[in-house]
Amino acid sequence: MVGKSTEVEVKLRESDPEAIPELRCGEEVFEREMEISRRMKASILEEVHLGMSDDPHPVSAAKELKSADKATMIALLTDYRDAFVWLHEDMTGLDPKFYQHQIHLNKDEKLVHQRRYQMCHG
Repeated sequence: MVGKSTEVEVKLRESDPEAIPELRCGEEVFEREMEISRRMKASILEEVHLGMSDDPHPVSAAKELKSADKATMIALLTDYRDAFVWLHEDMTGLDPKFYQHQIHLNKDEKLVHQRRYQMCHG
Protein backbone atom coordinates (compact mmCIF):
# COMPACT_ATOMS: atom_id res chain seq x y z
CA MET A 1 0.00 0.00 0.00
CA VAL A 2 1.35 3.35 -1.02
CA GLY A 3 1.51 5.91 1.75
CA LYS A 4 1.43 3.41 4.63
CA SER A 5 4.69 2.64 6.41
CA THR A 6 5.73 -0.94 6.98
CA GLU A 7 7.08 -2.03 10.35
CA VAL A 8 10.57 -2.33 8.87
CA GLU A 9 10.35 1.14 7.34
CA VAL A 10 9.22 2.61 10.67
CA LYS A 11 12.21 1.03 12.47
CA LEU A 12 14.64 2.35 9.85
CA ARG A 13 13.01 5.80 9.86
CA GLU A 14 13.26 5.97 13.68
CA SER A 15 17.00 5.24 13.52
CA ASP A 16 17.68 7.68 10.65
CA PRO A 17 14.67 9.84 9.65
CA GLU A 18 16.42 11.29 6.59
CA ALA A 19 17.43 7.87 5.27
CA ILE A 20 14.09 7.00 3.68
CA PRO A 21 12.38 9.86 1.88
CA GLU A 22 8.62 9.83 1.44
CA LEU A 23 8.00 8.70 -2.12
CA ARG A 24 4.65 8.05 -3.69
CA CYS A 25 4.67 6.47 -7.11
CA GLY A 26 5.74 3.56 -9.35
CA GLU A 27 9.47 3.06 -9.63
CA GLU A 28 10.12 5.36 -6.68
CA VAL A 29 8.09 3.07 -4.41
CA PHE A 30 9.89 0.03 -5.79
CA GLU A 31 13.30 1.65 -5.21
CA ARG A 32 12.33 2.55 -1.64
CA GLU A 33 11.24 -1.02 -0.92
CA MET A 34 14.47 -2.39 -2.42
CA GLU A 35 16.55 -0.04 -0.26
CA ILE A 36 14.67 -1.15 2.86
CA SER A 37 15.23 -4.78 1.90
CA ARG A 38 18.97 -4.21 1.38
CA ARG A 39 19.32 -2.46 4.75
CA MET A 40 17.41 -5.14 6.63
CA LYS A 41 19.45 -7.89 5.00
CA ALA A 42 22.68 -6.09 5.86
CA SER A 43 21.57 -5.65 9.47
CA ILE A 44 20.85 -9.35 10.12
CA LEU A 45 22.98 -11.28 7.60
CA GLU A 46 26.61 -11.42 6.66
CA GLU A 47 28.17 -12.91 3.57
CA VAL A 48 30.43 -15.94 4.03
CA HIS A 49 32.59 -17.31 1.21
CA LEU A 50 32.95 -21.08 1.01
CA GLY A 51 35.28 -21.20 -1.98
CA MET A 52 38.63 -19.83 -2.95
CA SER A 53 39.27 -16.19 -3.87
CA ASP A 54 38.88 -16.94 -7.61
CA ASP A 55 35.63 -18.94 -7.04
CA PRO A 56 34.08 -17.61 -3.80
CA HIS A 57 30.69 -19.43 -3.51
CA PRO A 58 29.04 -16.80 -1.28
CA VAL A 59 26.31 -17.78 1.22
CA SER A 60 24.50 -15.72 3.84
CA ALA A 61 24.76 -16.44 7.58
CA ALA A 62 22.94 -14.82 10.48
CA LYS A 63 25.08 -12.28 12.34
CA GLU A 64 23.56 -13.49 15.62
CA LEU A 65 25.06 -17.00 15.32
CA LYS A 66 27.50 -17.90 18.06
CA SER A 67 31.04 -18.10 16.70
CA ALA A 68 31.26 -21.83 17.46
CA ASP A 69 27.99 -22.50 15.61
CA LYS A 70 29.09 -20.33 12.70
CA ALA A 71 32.44 -22.15 12.47
CA THR A 72 30.64 -25.52 12.52
CA MET A 73 28.21 -24.41 9.82
CA ILE A 74 30.98 -23.02 7.60
CA ALA A 75 33.05 -26.20 8.02
CA LEU A 76 30.05 -28.38 7.13
CA LEU A 77 29.09 -26.30 4.09
CA THR A 78 32.72 -26.13 2.93
CA ASP A 79 33.15 -29.89 3.24
CA TYR A 80 29.99 -30.52 1.20
CA ARG A 81 30.13 -27.52 -1.14
CA ASP A 82 30.39 -29.86 -4.16
CA ALA A 83 26.87 -31.10 -3.28
CA PHE A 84 25.43 -27.64 -3.98
CA VAL A 85 24.75 -26.25 -7.42
CA TRP A 86 26.09 -22.71 -7.73
CA LEU A 87 25.12 -22.10 -11.36
CA HIS A 88 22.22 -23.47 -13.36
CA GLU A 89 24.72 -24.62 -16.01
CA ASP A 90 26.14 -27.06 -13.44
CA MET A 91 22.81 -28.91 -13.15
CA THR A 92 23.22 -31.93 -15.38
CA GLY A 93 20.09 -33.08 -17.16
CA LEU A 94 18.30 -29.73 -16.78
CA ASP A 95 16.66 -28.64 -20.01
CA PRO A 96 17.58 -25.00 -20.82
CA LYS A 97 13.94 -24.42 -21.83
CA PHE A 98 13.14 -24.73 -18.13
CA TYR A 99 15.14 -21.64 -17.09
CA GLN A 100 15.40 -19.56 -20.26
CA HIS A 101 12.78 -16.95 -21.08
CA GLN A 102 11.73 -16.54 -24.70
CA ILE A 103 9.44 -14.06 -26.36
CA HIS A 104 7.94 -15.56 -29.49
CA LEU A 105 7.41 -12.92 -32.18
CA ASN A 106 6.27 -13.17 -35.76
CA LYS A 107 9.14 -12.30 -38.09
CA ASP A 108 6.93 -10.08 -40.26
CA GLU A 109 5.48 -7.99 -37.40
CA LYS A 110 6.69 -4.47 -36.64
CA LEU A 111 7.78 -3.85 -33.03
CA VAL A 112 5.82 -1.10 -31.28
CA HIS A 113 7.03 0.83 -28.23
CA GLN A 114 4.08 1.32 -25.89
CA ARG A 115 3.67 4.35 -23.68
CA ARG A 116 4.62 4.09 -20.05
CA TYR A 117 1.74 3.69 -17.62
CA GLN A 118 1.61 5.44 -14.26
CA MET A 119 1.59 2.86 -11.46
CA CYS A 120 -0.34 4.89 -8.88
CA HIS A 121 -2.42 8.01 -8.49
CA GLY A 122 -1.01 11.03 -6.81
